[in-house]
Amino acid sequence: MQEVLGLDPLSGVAVVFLAKLAGWIEVLIWDRTGIVQFYKRLEGAKFVRPQVLVGVMKFSPKQFSTAFEGSD
Repeated sequence: MQEVLGLDPLSGVAVVFLAKLAGWIEVLIWDRTGIVQFYKRLEGAKFVRPQVLVGVMKFSPKQFSTAFEGSD
């Protein structure tokens, strides 16, 4: 994570991957003992996919919550 994205996994950062078609989301978090990975797929809704001009974007907790809930 650090070599590829320039992010320190021990800093509490969560890495979020959104599918191009916005039907699924994957999150990676380091919890002091290893990497926790979770995946969510929506049925009939889409995740809110923000415009990303560069490969990495920072989310506030509210932005993450909105993206994770999805929309119809």
